[in-house]
Formats: sequence, structure tokens, C-alpha cells
Amino acid sequence: MSIDRGVVDTLSGHPSRAVLLQNYGAFTIGRTPCNTVKAAVVVEDAPHSPARAGGQTIAIAQDAIDALFDRYQNNYGQDPQGAMS
Repeated sequence: MSIDRGVVDTLSGHPSRAVLLQNYGAFTIGRTPCNTVKAAVVVEDAPHSPARAGGQTIAIAQDAIDALFDRYQNNYGQDPQGAMS
């Protein structure tokens, strides 16, 4: 199943506007772009409360952090090879 199909299937008929997929991250939907961004902000902010309260956290390996950072800096949002400018 494709990621987009998984997101749609998960959120269809559900009051939530966000889903967090392991190894992928957060995906949000909304009636407007503003609603979609608001849902994304909530997803990003939500983990801070239990962390501040001393909740259990799971460390991410430094090599995984470095690889994700490199991908974000050098690939994410870039035009696919051969795309028209």
C-alpha cells in the first residue's frame, strides 16, 4: 500500500486531522491550508508535554539523525531529476 493511500484510509471517517507514521513522520489534512498547518503544529508540539513532565522518551541514533538531516538539507523539496523548471 502506498503512503498516501495509508494516510487517506487511516483518516477517512475519523475526527483526527493528523497521523504519525513510524519511519515517515506526520501527515496532516484540513479543509483549508491554514487548517492543515494548524494540525501539523499540534502534532509537532504534542510530544513536548509528556517530555516536560518526565515521560519516557526513545532516543534516536545519531547516525539516523545525521542521515535524516542530510536528506532534509539536500533532497527534501528539490525538483526531481529531469523536472521542468
